[in-house]
Amino acid sequence: MDKKTIFRIGFIIIISVVMNIYNGNNFAQAGAKSGKGDTTGNRLYEMSDENDIGWLLKNYDSVNSSWTMLKLPDTGQRQSYTGIFGEDSDYSINPPSYTKLDANGNELPSWATEWVMVRDNVTGLIWEVKSDDWSIHDKDNKYTWYDGNPDTNRGNAGTFGNGTDTEHFIQALNDERFGGFSDWRLPSREELHSIIDYGTWKPPIDRTYFPNTVVTEYWTGDGIMDYAWIMDSVIGYSNCYDKSGSYSVRAVRGGQSGTFHNLATNGDGTVTDTSTGLMWEQKTDDGGDNNKDRTYNWEEALSWVENLNNSNYLGYSDWRLPNIKELASIVDLRRTNPSIDRRYFPNTVSSVYWSSTTTHYSPEGTWILMFDSGLIFRSTKSNSSHHVRAVRGGQ
Repeated sequence: MDKKTIFRIGFIIIISVVMNIYNGNNFAQAGAKSGKGDTTGNRLYEMSDENDIGWLLKNYDSVNSSWTMLKLPDTGQRQSYTGIFGEDSDYSINPPSYTKLDANGNELPSWATEWVMVRDNVTGLIWEVKSDDWSIHDKDNKYTWYDGNPDTNRGNAGTFGNGTDTEHFIQALNDERFGGFSDWRLPSREELHSIIDYGTWKPPIDRTYFPNTVVTEYWTGDGIMDYAWIMDSVIGYSNCYDKSGSYSVRAVRGGQSGTFHNLATNGDGTVTDTSTGLMWEQKTDDGGDNNKDRTYNWEEALSWVENLNNSNYLGYSDWRLPNIKELASIVDLRRTNPSIDRRYFPNTVSSVYWSSTTTHYSPEGTWILMFDSGLIFRSTKSNSSHHVRAVRGGQ
């Protein structure tokens, strides 16, 4: 067993324990251990308890993980890695598109040599561009994760840095009205994931618009007790790191008013996410071809989707294996085992699900989503057997 696998298993155990110990009986004690002063109105519940769903939906809008993007961008993968139809590169929905902006927020031509912000024309988000000039935007600046607001820090404020933590960084940008705005924030994991380009690596991002991107980890605003989610800028995975660690930050602003996903059950074995326009298959528990327990290697998964289309499954013949951004869009980081809203996605196994996106740096692997915890990781195509969920549509 390699070191990454050991670390991943250890993290799953830790995050599951953290998420599950916080119930009404022991929250005050656990909150005191974490150094949190106010334990009222901020209870982190066992996420599978149906009695807690009302609290989650009522309180989660204040957390950074709401949906702010106008559309879900494509992964950027264009290379083919198999002769079987249905891999990521066979589809291009909402291809990436960016516009350079000057210090006043004015649009610049694509050939401009100096710019300080980038607008993502697909999502509507505006991103800070890192520099190499020893300023607050310098690419080599690192910060500990800190959020002093008990309504949003998910049970632990993190590590105060007196100018070297994420809260101070964001506050400094807003105090100086960087780009003419004072609403900069740490990106959610979904937001930061949206600019990952899975057609390249080291870093997996469009360097034409995002120069000075350091090959390291970048903090997101999504935390859970002692940990917070990061996006890796070496290959594009996502994991949870201790808040005391020092990592890079890229600020974001704009987008649409954030709400959590608008899911609707269609009553025919499908769920539509109106935020992305994607229609998802609901798994069955009847022993058939769409049974929740069936697993496949990667090419078998592509063939399984082809069979769905040949049989006009549920009245549709345009099903596909989701790319990694599509698959990650239905993850609910508020929950574990599984990390999804089971009211809309019953029969979801707390295990690994295939995406259609090949790992560019290592073509024998494919990006997978671990629905026990929400991790984005890699798995070998031929020697691994994982679950599948079909998708169709998209805005």
